[in-house]
Amino acid sequence: MIHHTCFKCKRRFELDPVFVGFELSKLKKKNPSHYQAVCPACRSINKVSVEQMQADLDQVADEIQQMIADYEAQKAAAKTEKKAKTKTGKKADTKSPKSRSRKRLKA
Repeated sequence: MIHHTCFKCKRRFELDPVFVGFELSKLKKKNPSHYQAVCPACRSINKVSVEQMQADLDQVADEIQQMIADYEAQKAAAKTEKKAKTKTGKKADTKSPKSRSRKRLKA
């Protein structure tokens, strides 16, 4: 566990290194220098240096990779499910009735 003290309220809290590593890998930036931890007491955002957490992150690297792989698999399954729904939805709605507004305007 990574121990951190909130800069605003001075309360100590712990960060899970597996979750922190997973969140850092989801970021668009390749090598982030800080992780934004939210204090559970006052909800303020604290910048935690990745350099300070690197030893803890290296110890759980295998678990982080497993979590990333599971996340990617879930994301791919959701994407294929969404594609299948849109394809079946389009087939059902291929012939839609015209609106009556034109008929009303002509009459």
